[in-house]
Amino acid sequence: MVLCPGRGGGTNIILIRSPRFRTCYQGLSYPRHIDLARKIGLRLSVYESFRAGCDIDRPEDLAEILLHGKGEARSLLEKWGFQLSDDKLNWQRRA
Repeated sequence: MVLCPGRGGGTNIILIRSPRFRTCYQGLSYPRHIDLARKIGLRLSVYESFRAGCDIDRPEDLAEILLHGKGEARSLLEKWGFQLSDDKLNWQRRA
């Protein structure tokens, strides 16, 4: 089994072949997934990756991409008028 943690305690990726494992992506799912894997005796590996661990389901996730991203996602956000200023994410329509 392989888990990739997301920001804030969630789980972004699970690779699993055991039908005994049940996912639950609500709240702090990453520690719950680790506990369940251990309880049912699965061998566990962790895949640490900024890109794989970053999802876009909250406004602060866009800020993380603007701060740390180096690829197309950041370029698109900037093209669409997203920017960081005064510790906040701002969006301005580009003419």
